[in-house]
Amino acid sequence: MSAQQQALISTVCVAAYLISVLVFAGIFIGGLFRKVARSRALQYRSRQFHCGNCQYFTGEPLLKCAVHPVEALTEAALDCRDFEATLPKADQE
Repeated sequence: MSAQQQALISTVCVAAYLISVLVFAGIFIGGLFRKVARSRALQYRSRQFHCGNCQYFTGEPLLKCAVHPVEALTEAALDCRDFEATLPKADQE
């Protein structure tokens, strides 16, 4: 094999390596952007839920709501018929 052929093979290998690194970096960065976008969308949607102001909302990760634990903090909770607003702390005494 001549030196010219070896140089060509070496150049092709380096180019293939760089292309694969760029592809994997693109996949990683794209996934990161999608995760951030989903997180922001969830934060926006969670502001619409009234669960945090309900007396049945516990805030615990395993049992968020005593009445509707499956529907808590979902779109189904937007029209919750069992919503009871919590009283301000001054009114509770």
